[in-house]
Amino acid sequence: MPSQMEHAMETMMFTFHKFAGDKGYLTKEDLRVLMEKEFPGFLEGLTIACNDYFVVHMKQKGKK
Repeated sequence: MPSQMEHAMETMMFTFHKFAGDKGYLTKEDLRVLMEKEFPGFLEGLTIACNDYFVVHMKQKGKK
């Protein structure tokens, strides 16, 4: 019986090959589509985190 980690790795490899197709690698467009379809909430959270970081960084930069 596979461990949780083995199952996760198998899922990651299957997903990679699903989006990479026969060429065996992901283009930027392939990666974008993969992220949009497989991690829809992650992209939104990443965008929010980047914006929050930018806002804090700009405030700190303005104080110097």
